[in-house]
Amino acid sequence: MIKNALIIFSILPFAYFAWKDTIFHLKGRAVTRTEHVIHFILGFILATLFVSSYRGHWGKWLIASFILFIVGSLDEFIFHKELPLQESDWHAKEHWSLLLYMITCIGMMAWEFQPNWFHFLRHGL
Repeated sequence: MIKNALIIFSILPFAYFAWKDTIFHLKGRAVTRTEHVIHFILGFILATLFVSSYRGHWGKWLIASFILFIVGSLDEFIFHKELPLQESDWHAKEHWSLLLYMITCIGMMAWEFQPNWFHFLRHGL
């Protein structure tokens, strides 16, 4: 129960900045059809990540993380050059909040597979 609450809480900042970035794509900067397709694929991968972490399917989560790294890198290196200042700000915050989520998930994996690492959280020092 605590694990799922932490995972949901860690997703919220990413969801907020991803939403702001998406709205900007629809109103502020025209993106190509190819970029829309890449973003759709990234959204599917992110949904897989979120569902896998919530359910504790860490093997699927690791595979989806690797695929996210590859597809996300392509998106960054091909489409995200010379972004408008506001979009660049939201985009950077998206990346930092995604990192927060990933670190939270890695902590949850460690908790599940090596509970002694977190003994002090359960029983004190």
